[in-house]
Formats: sequence, C-alpha cells, structure tokens
Amino acid sequence: VPHGQGFKDMSPAAEALEDLLSEGRMRHGAHPVLTMCAAAARYARDPSGNRTFDKQRSTSRIDGLVALAMALNGAVGAQSQKGGKSVYNDKELLVL
Repeated sequence: VPHGQGFKDMSPAAEALEDLLSEGRMRHGAHPVLTMCAAAARYARDPSGNRTFDKQRSTSRIDGLVALAMALNGAVGAQSQKGGKSVYNDKELLVL
C-alpha cells in the first residue's frame, strides 16, 4: 500500500495511531526501541492543521514510530476513511 510522508498522508496516520493508543486497543509490550522513538517524536503542523512527524525537531530517532503509524494507516486508517476495503480483507495471514 503506497504511503507518503507529507502532511496529507501522515496526518491521518498519526491520528489512527493516537486513536488506537488512547482507546487502549494497541499494545507494544514496552518495546525499548519503540518507547525511545515515541519519547523523541515531535509534530510539525501545516497551516490547515495537518500534522506530520518532524525529524528536525525530534530529539532522537523516530523511524520506528513513523513506520508503525504508516503501517496502521495502511491497514485500518486510509482504506476505512475512503470507504474501501483493506487489502488485508482478501489476503491470508502468513506466519513464518
């Protein structure tokens, strides 16, 4: 699922991540790298109020958090907002 990192694509991704976390529907098991990324993350806003993660203002690496937000938005966010089906509805889960 293609996903950009600009304001247009990342604002719904950040919102999907925040919603799941605030509703207690997501757990990351206190993973130390993801915890570090979340603690370091900062937002940038455009004039319309859209948000994206800002690497320049962040205090450390945030790549793990950005990847998580993009993955969540691809799985549950963007598709449901457009009224379409997720690509995961028709594919089987592979376990390695």
